[in-house]
Amino acid sequence: MIFNSSNGKYQLKYMITVKELHKSYAKQVALAGVSFDVDKATIFGLLGPNGAGKTTTINVLCGLLKPDSGSVSLNGKSDPARMDVRAKLAVVPQSLAIYEELSARTNLRFFGRIYGLTYKQLNQRSDFATKSLSSTMGRSWTSAP
Repeated sequence: MIFNSSNGKYQLKYMITVKELHKSYAKQVALAGVSFDVDKATIFGLLGPNGAGKTTTINVLCGLLKPDSGSVSLNGKSDPARMDVRAKLAVVPQSLAIYEELSARTNLRFFGRIYGLTYKQLNQRSDFATKSLSSTMGRSWTSAP
């Protein structure tokens, strides 16, 4: 924590704190004591060779996988499986994961449901995104190619 002299309050310095993560699959060790911090308002990437534990680390950060031991804190909260905890976390996978046979709007709604958005939120956000894309790119994004 750091002290903010302008408002007299303590604030968290890091958006992400990972301490001593360990994860194994049977006899294969995927994570062996991984620790790092990520400052707020920064873009962070994991780089490394195949099998280095990048995907496992991201899956733990997103709450998709529980570590064998260690801890993850997102914005000071410690259960990344809860949607409210990971709400400000964004992940961009190495390869684009969309269904080409579906429209942009349908892809947005599909993935939004996975992350627990309500139908009202899905409609509002997918309408906004597809209208924004349509106006800036000069084509309709509401139907499949």
